[in-house]
Amino acid sequence: MSTVPRHVIVDLLPLYLAGELSPETRRVVEEYLQTDEALAAQVREASAESFSFADGRFAPPPDLELQSVRRTRMLLSWQRWLFGWALGFSAVGLSLGATFKGGRVENVHLMVRDFPIPLGACLIAGAGCWLGYCALRRRLNGRG
Repeated sequence: MSTVPRHVIVDLLPLYLAGELSPETRRVVEEYLQTDEALAAQVREASAESFSFADGRFAPPPDLELQSVRRTRMLLSWQRWLFGWALGFSAVGLSLGATFKGGRVENVHLMVRDFPIPLGACLIAGAGCWLGYCALRRRLNGRG
């Protein structure tokens, strides 16, 4: 038998526990586990705690779908709230001021020029909310 590095065996363990390895690869992992008692103990503990097998196949917990739906709904709720707060803070921070003279607009400027601390804080809070919103959106799209 060729010597397989430990990190390769560790990488294969999730597939081993799920019963997804080919018979040859499964045999290699089992032979390695016979030589590494510490890793074998971890595998026994992991299979006893978090995995259940039916006919040698991985069976997920019965409420896995419900947990996934609840988690997704919570993340979508957070995403909506962050979008609202980001939009609000950005609108307040980027508000405009205008001066009129003789019925005409004389000057238009950002109000952050006149009130830098409170409106600057709004802009910073808005940027933080936008970052959180984008991170959640990326995570929910499966790219995070």
